[in-house]
Amino acid sequence: MKDTILIDLGDTLVKNKEISIKNGLVAIYNYLNIKKKEFVDYGINLFNIMDNSRQKTSIEISLNDYLTKLFEKLGIDKNLINEKLEEIFYENCEKNEEIKDAQLFLKYLKQKKYLIFIVSNSIFSSKLLKITLEKFKLLAYIDEVYSSSDLGFRKPSREISEKVSKELQLVKEKCLMIGNDIRIDGGFATNSDIDFIWFNSKNEQGNCPKMIANINVYTELIEKWGEIID
Repeated sequence: MKDTILIDLGDTLVKNKEISIKNGLVAIYNYLNIKKKEFVDYGINLFNIMDNSRQKTSIEISLNDYLTKLFEKLGIDKNLINEKLEEIFYENCEKNEEIKDAQLFLKYLKQKKYLIFIVSNSIFSSKLLKITLEKFKLLAYIDEVYSSSDLGFRKPSREISEKVSKELQLVKEKCLMIGNDIRIDGGFATNSDIDFIWFNSKNEQGNCPKMIANINVYTELIEKWGEIID
């Protein structure tokens, strides 16, 4: 009997319509009245370098780490970096919308008394991700949010699987993962040795050893939940 649901955030519960590092940097540039004209262009180049590394190694960078390195490189006082500054960057960087019927699905799970945990790959902390969940009225259904930014590793690495498993004291047979990316979320499930439901809204082709269902919309998942889980 399952009692714990791990679920991805971006493009699983919330659609990432736009992610613009430039917009985040411009917002900081204006907020702090930074005098260095190269701030935005240098910041974009630095992020691209750091992003390439995180994709290859699965070692995550946090927004704080990124901004600290950027400020140090340009000789800007890194003590200016605080939670408010990170929030300004985040709110200007990402434009999101709720995936259709995501709230309906989370409500369905809560009515069935499941524990629900977000496990997301992001440079943004769990505290920042909760802003988006609250915006779309999803946070009330979530027991906790885990971001790779806080954990130091990205899905599907074994390191993040082990950290989440240890933190939640997961019983593998009672847990499953839901996500939109067969490689990342399916890989996380495989490395965690837990069942996987692919939220495959784009009707892509793929498979993974732990996949128990391939679903396109949440209403279908609700309808077939008992059949899939039982």
